[in-house]
Parts: sequence; C-alpha cells; structure tokens
Amino acid sequence: MVYENISERNYKFEKGGNMRRSILLVLILLSVLFSPQISTAHKFMLGGGAGFVMKNTNAEGGISYGGCLTYQMDNMFGFKTSVGRYSSQTIVKRLQQGGYSRLSDGDYSLLWIEESIIIRKERQGVQPYIGGGAGYYITEHGLSSEAKTWLAGYHYELVEDIDDIFSMHLRIGLNIAASPQVSVSVDYKYAFVNPVLKATLTDLITSEKYYINEEIDLGVKGFSVDLSLVF
Repeated sequence: MVYENISERNYKFEKGGNMRRSILLVLILLSVLFSPQISTAHKFMLGGGAGFVMKNTNAEGGISYGGCLTYQMDNMFGFKTSVGRYSSQTIVKRLQQGGYSRLSDGDYSLLWIEESIIIRKERQGVQPYIGGGAGYYITEHGLSSEAKTWLAGYHYELVEDIDDIFSMHLRIGLNIAASPQVSVSVDYKYAFVNPVLKATLTDLITSEKYYINEEIDLGVKGFSVDLSLVF
C-alpha cells in the first residue's frame, strides 16, 4: 500500500511537472512571436518616392511623388507621416446644350498630408504590412483655355471651388530591408476623397445663374515605391 501511495505521488508530481513545462514552453513561444524586440524598436525611416494614381470618376490618372517619415515603435506597430502630390487633367463632361457636368475641363492636382498606423511583423527580408489613418486633402483646379473658349462661345462665366477636406485612407504593401540602413517599400493606397464642389455658372446675356453644390468623387487609388534611410 505504501509503495502504491508513493508511486501515485510520484506520478502526480511528474504529471504536474510536465504540465508546468508545457505551459512554460507555450509562454516562451508566445513571447518570441509577439513581444517587442529591443534590437528593432524605436527606428526612424526617412525617404521618398514616386508612383501612379489611377483615374477616378472626375480625373485622369497621373504620376505621384512625395516623402515620408516612419517611426517603428516596436516590432509590430509603427506610425507613418507622408506628404504627396499628383497632377492630372479632369475628365471632360460637357453637356450638349452648353451646360456642364461636374468638374469642367482643365488642370487638376491633389496635395495630401497623411498620418497612418502601420501594422507589420518586423523580420528579415520581406515584411508585409497593412495600415490606415486620416489625412488632409487639398485640391487645385483651373480651367483650360479650351474650356474658357467654349464657355465664352455660349456667353457663360464659370466659377468653381472645391472644398479641402479631412478624410480616411487604407494602405497595404511590402517593406523590403535591403540593408540595415536602407529600406524599400511597395505601397498600395486608397483614400476616400469626396469633397464638395461649389460652382456658379452665369449666363452673361440674361444674368441668370445656375448653381451646383454636390459631393464629387476624387478618390485616390494608386501604387508607389519608396526608398528610405533607416536610423
């Protein structure tokens, strides 16, 4: 009976030890996977690059360029501040009877200042990431000489104004650590840019005025490649 009790106690002790070792092993694995790595935390990346913005409902596609500053807080979370611009032409949408639809023919450009939260797993080689945030979007638009001539032929005067807006954006991409001091990123971004267009079309003969106050689609969908210095 004593032998059986001792064996039972040894079995329970051994079973409890195995369980504790298993729990400890799981905790160690979790800490390796998810805890911040001191060697990769608190890094700054300063750089810039170029890309292409695809056309939307009101503007043609065009080349984009800009700069960015990224702070890697730990091995998973970072913050990215970016400034960029792209220039293009508006899509002509004239009406047959002399009116116009949405943005008129002319030069168009968009300037953005964005702050993003970036989520990625810091590791050697290729690092996929996702992110999103908010930004301030400034639109510039000017009538082309053809549009001015066309309006003058119908005795019209057109004044347009597009509101600058705060809005949201999403991004996804890959970061490639080319060396400890150089990083290359390939980024796809979608920005929800839907400002209000305020336009007044005046008939110079009758002095009648036609007003438009509507939300227009100037959403940004585009790719960019950035080269950054790590410090």
